[in-house]
Amino acid sequence: MDSTLTSSRPLGTASEAAFREGWVALRAGQPALAAHWFASVESGSAVAEDAHYWQGVSLARAARLEQAVAVLERFAARYPRSMRRSEAALVLGWLHLQRHAEQRAASYFAEAMLTDDPGTRQKAAQALAEINGRARVVPKKAAAL
Repeated sequence: MDSTLTSSRPLGTASEAAFREGWVALRAGQPALAAHWFASVESGSAVAEDAHYWQGVSLARAARLEQAVAVLERFAARYPRSMRRSEAALVLGWLHLQRHAEQRAASYFAEAMLTDDPGTRQKAAQALAEINGRARVVPKKAAAL
């Protein structure tokens, strides 16, 4: 491992140390390395829920879309009451939109609208408006028929 990425804080548990290293890598612009660290956090640890979410986000930032979708969907299933559930739904919506799965994306954006966080709600509303706008656009050739 690149020693310039190592955090200087005390280690704590192995999972806490892995979580911190994931943050260091993510901040350093190395999302694939961050995903590796977040994935190494033990499932029963105090930081497991956050690590699972950030692993998915890191994979998305590393352009590993299929893996990101799988990790974030497992996160949503495993932690249905998570405070990050709506954020995960928002990210999943964008990932599905990139995959041209607009109905699936709209479903996740609608879920993200259920949050108390106004920023997440606004982003989800904008995404839904974009999807609805795309559906209303008729290609010129089709309109001429």
